[in-house]
Amino acid sequence: MTWQLFVGVSILLYSVNALLHRILMKEADSDPYAQTIAFYGLVGLFAFFIAVFRDGFQYRIPPDLFPYFIIITIFAALTSVLGFRSIQLIEASESSILGSTSRIWVLFGAFIFLKEEFSINKLVGTFLILISVIVVQWKNKRFVINEGIIFAVLASISFAITETASYYILRKFDATSFAVYTNWLPVIAFLFIRPKSFKRLTFYLKRKNAFNILLVSASDVFASLFRLKCQKELLSITH
Repeated sequence: MTWQLFVGVSILLYSVNALLHRILMKEADSDPYAQTIAFYGLVGLFAFFIAVFRDGFQYRIPPDLFPYFIIITIFAALTSVLGFRSIQLIEASESSILGSTSRIWVLFGAFIFLKEEFSINKLVGTFLILISVIVVQWKNKRFVINEGIIFAVLASISFAITETASYYILRKFDATSFAVYTNWLPVIAFLFIRPKSFKRLTFYLKRKNAFNILLVSASDVFASLFRLKCQKELLSITH
């Protein structure tokens, strides 16, 4: 399976996930922090089972990767909270397209930190992303900037930082085990810095909400694994 197929499948799954998240976050008593905790907790659990029954869970983190895991913990949490908050405030189509601007920031990060070569194809892709954002945000011949849009853009920047750090980690770390850490470390962080959010998890005891969060979590773990496998493939090609 080539990296192009990995990308295609992950994009398809992430698109479905965006709609499921929107259904949950449009509930009056929804909370972006509780959504992050429930979502990351379940995705990490699914990834852990896959790691254990597949190749084994890589529990030991090399000391030189500790700084990158700290970066992942901070910015993965920010990505989720900001993204879920934006879904509460703007339409799913707007949130998804604004979220796609993360590819622009990833491109900049690749040039600056990963020392990747300049590519016309990447430049064209970036230009097309910018055009799509402009078209979606153009309303009544003027740009409308609101809180939801700001949250969506900040989430995309935070995601790009997470992605860039991921490339460093995946050079030495198993992709499935990394998916476990990526999801569980932010949950552990919230346990200390925002414990009151755990009380809001009762929201997911409702049958409909429980079904949706389980479905989106199961879908996301495969989307994330396909994305991480793609990164692994690209690293093996470029190194």
